[in-house]
Order: sequence, then C-alpha cells, then structure tokens
Amino acid sequence: MGENVLKFGTYVRVGNAAEAYELLQKNRNNKIVGGGIWMRLGSRRVATAIDLSACGLDQIEETETEFRIGAMCTLRQLERHAELNALVNNVFEFAVHDIVGVQLRNTATVGGSIYGRFGFSDVLSAFLALDSYVKLTGAGRVPLAEFVNMGYVRDVIEHVVVVKHDYRASYEAVRKAATDFPSLNVTAAWWDGSWHVTVGARPLRATLLRGEACGLVNEQPSEDELCALAASVRTLSYGTNLWGSADYRRRISAPLAIQAVRRAADTAGAEQRVENTEELEKLLGRGLRISPTRFEKYQNCPFGYFLQYIVKAAPRQKAELAPNISGTLTHWVLENALRRQGATFRDLTPEQLETLVNDLVDEYVTENLPGMTVRMEYLVARIRRNLVGLLGFIQRDLRQSGFQPVAFELRIDDRPDADDPGAPRIDPVELCDDAGHTVRVVGTIDRVDAMPLEKLGKTYLRVVDYKTGGKEFKLKEVYCGLDCQMLLYLFTLERNGGAQFPGAAAAGVEYLLADPAPESVERRELTEDGDPTPSYPMNGLLLDDESVYRAMDTKGTGEFVPLNFNAKTGKVTNGKSTLADEAKLGRIRDHLDGLLIDMAANLYSGKIDAEPLCVGNKSPCAYCDFRTACAHRDGEHERTITIKDDPFAE
Repeated sequence: MGENVLKFGTYVRVGNAAEAYELLQKNRNNKIVGGGIWMRLGSRRVATAIDLSACGLDQIEETETEFRIGAMCTLRQLERHAELNALVNNVFEFAVHDIVGVQLRNTATVGGSIYGRFGFSDVLSAFLALDSYVKLTGAGRVPLAEFVNMGYVRDVIEHVVVVKHDYRASYEAVRKAATDFPSLNVTAAWWDGSWHVTVGARPLRATLLRGEACGLVNEQPSEDELCALAASVRTLSYGTNLWGSADYRRRISAPLAIQAVRRAADTAGAEQRVENTEELEKLLGRGLRISPTRFEKYQNCPFGYFLQYIVKAAPRQKAELAPNISGTLTHWVLENALRRQGATFRDLTPEQLETLVNDLVDEYVTENLPGMTVRMEYLVARIRRNLVGLLGFIQRDLRQSGFQPVAFELRIDDRPDADDPGAPRIDPVELCDDAGHTVRVVGTIDRVDAMPLEKLGKTYLRVVDYKTGGKEFKLKEVYCGLDCQMLLYLFTLERNGGAQFPGAAAAGVEYLLADPAPESVERRELTEDGDPTPSYPMNGLLLDDESVYRAMDTKGTGEFVPLNFNAKTGKVTNGKSTLADEAKLGRIRDHLDGLLIDMAANLYSGKIDAEPLCVGNKSPCAYCDFRTACAHRDGEHERTITIKDDPFAE
C-alpha cells in the first residue's frame, strides 16, 4: 500500500470569512484548512487550500448574553477557558481533556470538530446539549441542533456560540483506555426549564433528547423519571466498531445517561446513605474492631471504606508477583535481628553483623521468594547492603540510649492469637458513641522501647517504626486522622499497658527512615575496619521532657532523635515542633478518640458519603481502587480542612 498523499493546487490565506466563502463557491474542490489533522489520513487533491488563520477567528469572546468561540480556536483553548467553563460546569474541560494529548489539542480546531460532525466527537456532544448555534458566513445563524442534521454545506463556520443560561451540566464518557476515542459519551444539561441530553459515539453522530421526550420533567429528576430516561436512551440506534459492540453500547447507555443527569443535578457522588441501618448493624455487629489502616481509610473517604471493608468489594488483581518487597523484607530482618540476638545485638562486630544480615535475608528469600527473577535478585542484593548499614546505625543507637527494646510484634487485641494463645498482648481501648456502639483499635506494634524509672514508679515507652519511604510525620495529618498509627498504639500502651509495663507513660513515637538510599548520608562514626556507617533520618513526636529526649540521644548529637539540643544545657536549638508536653499529648489523644467515636456514630447511622479528604494538593482518589464506583471527579464533593500550623497548640 502506498502512503497517503495530500496535494494542493494553490494555497490562499484569506483576510476574512467572506473571501473564504467566495472561494468555496467557485470550485467544489476548494477546501478550508483548519487544524487539518484529518486531511492527512487519506489521499486527496485540493484545488485551493483556504487558510482562515488571518481572519481573527482564534479568540473566545464574551458578551452580556453569550460566548462566541471562533472557528479557529483550538480544543486546548476551549479546555482552558475559565469563564466559559465556569458557565457550563466545566463541561468543555471534561469533554476535551482526554482527547489524545495536549499537542493535538493545540492543533485541532473547534470549527473543524463541529463542521466534521464526527460520530466519536466529544466536542459535538458537549455543544449540542447547550443552547448553542453556529454563525455561518452564508446561511447566518443556525441552531446547532439543526446544523447537525444538515448536509455538508459549502459555507464557512465563523463562530460557535453558547448562549448564557444558568446551566447545570455534566459530560460523561466511557473509554477503553485514557486518551482513546470514546466508546460512548453523554452530555446532560438543564437550562431554560428543561433537560437536554445528548448521546454520542454510538458510533453514529450525537443525537439530542429533550425534556419530556426522554422522560425528564423536573430539575431534580425522580427515580421514575430516571428510569424513563434509561428506556429512552436504550431505544437509540447503536453500532459496532473497534471501540465497542452495539450491544455493549446499549447496555452502558442507561447508567451513563443517569450518571450524567445526576451529576448535572448535583445529586451524584457525595450523598451516599444506607437506609436500612438495621441490616447494616447486623453486618457490623454492636462494636467495631478496626486497624489504624482502616481508620485512616475511613478518614480519607467514608464511601471507599464502606465498599472495601463492609461490602467487601475488591478490585481485579493482576496475576503478577509484586516487585516491591523492600518494606516487608526490611521489617522482617530488623525485627528478627533484634529479637533473636537480644542484649547481645549491641556487641556484635561488623563482621558478625554482616553475617547476621546475610543469614536472615537468605532465610526470608528461601521461605518467601522462590524462583526470583534477575530484577528481584538485584533488588534483594540492594536491600541486603542497606540492612548492614541500617542495623549498624540501630546498634550504635542502642549502645548509647537509655531506651531499650522490650517487645516486638506486640499485639493490641482483645482476642488471643489463634496460633499462639499465650503470646503477649495488650487490650485495646474501648470507646463508645451515644447509641452504645463501641469502637476498638487493634493491630500489631513492630517495636516497643522502654526506660523504667523505678523510683518514680514510671516506665517510659517509645513506639518505633521503620519507614521505607520518605514520608515526613506531620501533626496536621494527625489532626485529620491520617498517619496516626503509632500514636494510636502509644496511647493504647499508656492506658492499658500497665500490667506489662508498670507505670506506663508515653515517651513518644519515632520513625526511622530506612530507605535503601537515604537522603542523609552524614557519617558519624567509623566501624572497626574503617568503613563509615551511614546515618538514617529520624522523625516523629517526643515527650517534651529533657530527661526523656536526652536519654534517647545521650551525647546530644541529634542523630538519634528528630531534634537538636545543646548537650550541656539540654536547650532545644532545632526541632521544637517535634516535642509535645503531657497536656498536648492529651489533646492529641482526645482528638483521635473523638474521630473514632464520630466514625462509629456515622457508620451505624448509615452515613457513607463519597467525600474524599484532600490535604494540601493530595487527593486519596488518585490511587483509589473504587473511583469508578462513585464516579468521582477531581474538585467535586471534596472535603478540605483549614488547619493551623500547630493544630494541637493550647
């Protein structure tokens, strides 16, 4: 097969639309060149190519009554125009932003998209549901609904115009993959007291259904009206192509149209409620037993929590071995190195430490990673090297610290371990809402360090966790119920750990950033063979008591605590924000208790709103497995919390 060839007889850059119209009338083989992205797909000869780029049709103009979009405006301009999108509830942004890529959207024109009336056109579907018309040089003003059904007239589109109304609108589409042609698209818009629904990519061109003709009467449609809409869209003609069969398109048409109308009416997404709370309580029981992970999931989005942990919905899993073993292997080796060696760990030589790491890694690999790939072998080797340095750092910490490990994998649970009923455990704290429902936080603490002070009748406790990422501990996130696992465990030990740790008192939480490639590469000490030992960053929250943080870093180096202080005076010079006195720790504890009680009360009342919590610029929806279930769109029905720099300050 030969290549597509596009030939021009002459090329004319006209100064106005009237000149272009005149040239079109002279010869049927004269063609307007806009973005030109489709002309290259076939072989053709154009007598005169008419260029409209000098006609001033590349602007979006606003008047008191309408927006006038020049035919030479690009799809990117349509996507990014703030005022126009504000008028139509961002319909154009959503309709356009999945079209191939920015480079194409900077080339393709609005006029070309409308004139072409392509069946797959997202642009046509969006405009057609609005009060819109085209301004033609010859025929003048033609409503878009009429223009769609006209033949390919020899005329010039000067503008596509959107008349101003108080629009409530939404664009929805189903695609096989991002940036692909839509398998089906629907635009719904309420304006001038009536609903307008377009169904496009059938793969026939978009068709318009108006108001009562498709069963919709009220601005807030009833369920009966939505059922009538579903029946109407199913009766449309559908075809088959690479992006879907006719049967598939018919099946998805109803839920897509209903979703579009609901979102336009602002009834989609956020408001989710379980009406039969009696059946819900049968599922939940009278009390919740939740892990910190589940608690944080609920804080991020109640609807996501409901789907994952109550309905037990699960995404389809890929049949592959996850390569991210860094966290699991690192935790396992660290736990077992300290647990098995006990007090002798501090006295191991560098050679013995390296042997210990190699033996433990080999044991883990044999039991858990048979038949490793070359890539996995490389990753394990990298982790192995890091673990030698990491354990050396922990060794140096324990040699100088007044805090020593006293428990590993300590269970917080009100039920004995089925495999080891006699294993040590701490009862969880039981909280209760106003209706008598209880909530308990259960889980497993990786490591507990203690400093007994018998004369004071206290045992200061520190909870230690190993992080294989670079996440920084922030009280702002704790305030939102996020990144609070270690604090929840610490407060449980403080309140219920007295039998195992007499006079249990909270000394704080420390996160050791155990990444294989730590950003901080300061070298503090040389090993016996002269090799430097890396220092690993610490962050967390400690009790604001000099005797406590000095016991954790006896020389005041700042290496083993997330702050710096003068070794002689004990005065903190940097990192004051990582300290909290007993009163502040109490406020944090009470706040988290309140969030847990609210969670129980809301769940048992059936309140499961799809309202993701956005902290800073992060949205939990970006990595949510259930995003398609609530059809969330960024910027809609999101919770934001205004938080002070120190939310727990007195």
